Amino acid sequence: MVNLEACRSILDKFQQPSNFEVHKKILEEFLAEIHFEDPSDELIDNESFQKLSEYVEDSQELMSLVDEDIDTIAKFLRDSSTDMFTFLDNFVYDDTERDTVEEYIEEDFNSTSDFLVHLLKGYFYTNFIYYLEKI
Repeated sequence: MVNLEACRSILDKFQQPSNFEVHKKILEEFLAEIHFEDPSDELIDNESFQKLSEYVEDSQELMSLVDEDIDTIAKFLRDSSTDMFTFLDNFVYDDTERDTVEEYIEEDFNSTSDFLVHLLKGYFYTNFIYYLEKI
């Protein structure tokens, strides 16, 4: 199974101030800890691990878009398996003065990499912990 304490210790590093490259390495460290590339049969059959895997896959794909424009990132958010766009759209509508997710990204972050770090620290961190605790 997964060592929850070790995983939490790694994921807690997301909360420390840092840049995109450091956060990308933390994600890689987390993937190694959960044996994401070669999970045990027990994990493969675990519904919570399957959901965790969806978040992991979306986070990896999103991190690969760091040099893309906002429209490309927004398209991925809309198509993501974890429905990030709906989450962000609701957040933007309820908690910001922005009209769209794209405007939120453009106006509230210095770069797309800052936005991606923000997602790692919030959306992904929260969901990684949630599904890890259910395994």
